[in-house]
Amino acid sequence: MTSSVKITFFIGAVFLALGIYLPFFPLWLESNGFNKSEIAFLLSVPLLMKVIFTPFVTTMVAWFPTRRQAALLYSFLSLAIFFSIGFFDEFAILVFLIAVYGIFFAALLPLGDSFILTEVRLHDANFGRIRLWGSVTFIISNLVAGYLIQTREGIDAYLLITAMLLLGFLAAFLLPVYHEPASSRQQKGENLLRSLVTCLKEPVFLAVIVSASLLQASHALLYGFGTIDWVARGYSTYEIGAFWAIGVLSEIILFTQAKFLFNRMSPAVLLVLGGMAAMIRWGLHSEIEGVIEILLLQILHGFTFGATYLGMQSFISAEFDEKGTPAAQGAMVFISGLTMAILTYMSGILFEIYGSSAFYFMALVSLIALLPLIFLLAPKRR
Repeated sequence: MTSSVKITFFIGAVFLALGIYLPFFPLWLESNGFNKSEIAFLLSVPLLMKVIFTPFVTTMVAWFPTRRQAALLYSFLSLAIFFSIGFFDEFAILVFLIAVYGIFFAALLPLGDSFILTEVRLHDANFGRIRLWGSVTFIISNLVAGYLIQTREGIDAYLLITAMLLLGFLAAFLLPVYHEPASSRQQKGENLLRSLVTCLKEPVFLAVIVSASLLQASHALLYGFGTIDWVARGYSTYEIGAFWAIGVLSEIILFTQAKFLFNRMSPAVLLVLGGMAAMIRWGLHSEIEGVIEILLLQILHGFTFGATYLGMQSFISAEFDEKGTPAAQGAMVFISGLTMAILTYMSGILFEIYGSSAFYFMALVSLIALLPLIFLLAPKRR
């Protein structure tokens, strides 16, 4: 089994859990008696905690003798903490548990990407070909979870997410070991903080991550209340699973062309494509009815998420070496997590007041996201 295949198993398992959490965990919270404001708080607080801790958790990977050891620890903690959620119904305790879970689970995503980027550098692997399998398993979990929740009594999002987190922990044992010289590893917390600050002081890098973060955060309303909105509009959980799945399928198609896009398009162009698609998608979301019509609109996810994600990764791959990549990934997590946390909390308020019409606000956010790219597209001065 090649190292790329081992990484694929881990990435796939992580996205199996994520593919259930995003569409159906808010629905599970609603079924347990939480109102929209409480759901928004439960979803936004872990994102805010992730902003504070995950950049350091991500860069602290350099403290471990191997990255696989970090992946094993983080995946185990994700499993254990999420499993404990099912034993409590007090709001304050759930806030704490979900927040801590978010810190470690969120770290698995950039950690997995760092494995892929190492494969790109060492073995000329295709980033998109490996990463797209995360999207494939995301689709599978959308459809299967939607069907099981709709048709099987006693099966809910909590049980399914727990099972997938267990699978992710087992998959971490398969990850390859990259032995870096001790001299190339960061050893002190001050150095980790300094690396993050150095990244954020770079104007071009800051422009890229602000734009990408706003575009990714424009999905906050969909992630938090998209399923609840569609259920209220009369769609079944299986149909909703298909809505999520078709969007990620379009993302997969884009990822298969990642190497071509990396070579032919600048990060700024990819981000502009994502922003334009986001304005169209969120502007039409509340206007579209019918299963086929919504499926067609969801295809834009390939650009609103996929092009934005590839633009950010393309920039990091081109501008940072192996040693600098973890800090760059940590800075990206910091900015994008803070933006997502703020917009997630605001989404609860907006959805409570305006319902589906709140998606117009996300179209405005997408427009604002394009403004930092003016700096990036301006002629470079030596």
